[in-house]
Amino acid sequence: MLFIKSNPSRQSLLVIVGATLGVFFLILTIESLIDSAYTEQSTWQKALVIFSLTGIAVFCINMLLQRYTTRSVAALLHAVVDLSHGKKVRFPHFADDTLQRLSENVQKLNATNIKLAKKNEQARYASQQKDAFFSSMSHELRTPLNAIIGYAEMLQDDASATGNAEWQEDVRKIHVAGKHLLGMVDNILDLSKIEAGKMTVFPETFDTNALLNNIKDISHALIKKNKNTLIIKAPKKAEQLTTDVTKVRQIILNLISNAAKFTEKGTVTLRCCFEKKAGKTWVSFDVIDTGIGMAPEQVQRIFQPFQQADSSTSKKFGGTGLGLTIVKKFSEMLGGSVTVQSKAGKGSTFSVRLPQKFVPQKKK
Repeated sequence: MLFIKSNPSRQSLLVIVGATLGVFFLILTIESLIDSAYTEQSTWQKALVIFSLTGIAVFCINMLLQRYTTRSVAALLHAVVDLSHGKKVRFPHFADDTLQRLSENVQKLNATNIKLAKKNEQARYASQQKDAFFSSMSHELRTPLNAIIGYAEMLQDDASATGNAEWQEDVRKIHVAGKHLLGMVDNILDLSKIEAGKMTVFPETFDTNALLNNIKDISHALIKKNKNTLIIKAPKKAEQLTTDVTKVRQIILNLISNAAKFTEKGTVTLRCCFEKKAGKTWVSFDVIDTGIGMAPEQVQRIFQPFQQADSSTSKKFGGTGLGLTIVKKFSEMLGGSVTVQSKAGKGSTFSVRLPQKFVPQKKK
C-alpha cells in the first residue's frame, strides 16, 4: 500500500473538485458536439441526447469514486482490526494524522499492559512463595518453641518444689521470652493467612460473661506486669453471641495487651455493652486505658502492619506492630469495625463493634 505525506483532507477535496469540473466540461463538450452535428434537430431532441450522455458520464465517474471509496474504507477497516489485535500498523494516506497518533498511543498502551501483566504474575508468585515460607517457618519455629515453653514450665515447678529462687527466676524469664516469641510467630502467620484469604470464620454461640471471665484470667499477668488494675464492666444479665469466639477473644486480648504495655500503675477498663440499631443488635467491646496516649498523626498509622506510634515507642516498649493490625482485620472479618480515640498523655480508648450474630458475606 502506498503512503502519501500530503494532507488527507486536502487530497479528498481535490478529488471531489476534479470530478465535478470533469463532469462540467464533459457536458459542455457534449453540448457543443450536438449543436454542430444536429443543427436541424428540435430542442427537446438535443436535450434528450445531452441528458443521456451526461447520465452515462456521471455513472462512470460515480463508479470510479465508489471504487476509490470502497478500497479506502476497506484499507482503513483492515488497519483498525490490526490495531485492535495489538499489531503495529500505519493508517492509509487518506486517514487523518489523529488516527496515526491514536495507533501509536494504543501500541504504547498494549506494551505497558504486557509489562503490567508480567509484573502482576511476578507479584502473585512472590505472594505464593511468601505464604509457603511463613507456613513452613511457623511450623519450624512453633515446634521447638513449644518444647522450650514446656520444659521451662517443668523446670519452674522443680525450682519451686526445691525452693531454688535463683533458678526459678531464670526459668521464668525463659518461659516469658518463649511465650512472647510464640505470640509473634502466631501474629505473623495470622496476618499472612488474612492477606492470602485463607483465614476462615467458625461461628458458635457462647456467653459473653464467660468469655470476659476467661479473658480476665488470661490477661492477669499482662496487667500485673506494669502494676496496672483491670476493671471489667458488663451487663448483669448474660447475653449470647454467635460468632467466632477465638477471634473475639484474640481481639480483646490484643487490645488489653496493648493498653497494659503503654500504661504504668494505672487502670485498664474493659467495657461490654449491647445496642439495637435499625433492627440489628450490636455488641461493643471498649478497652480504655490511662496510659501515654497518642497524638492525632500517630493514630492515623497504628492499624498499618509493622507500624507503631513512632520509632521511640518501638524501641522503648518493643513489639512487632501487628497486634492492632490483626484486631482491625478480625473485626472486619466478623462484620464489624474498630475505632480509636486518644490524646497524648491522657490515655486511649479502642472500641470494637460487632454484630451479635455473624452473617457470612457472599463472595463476589
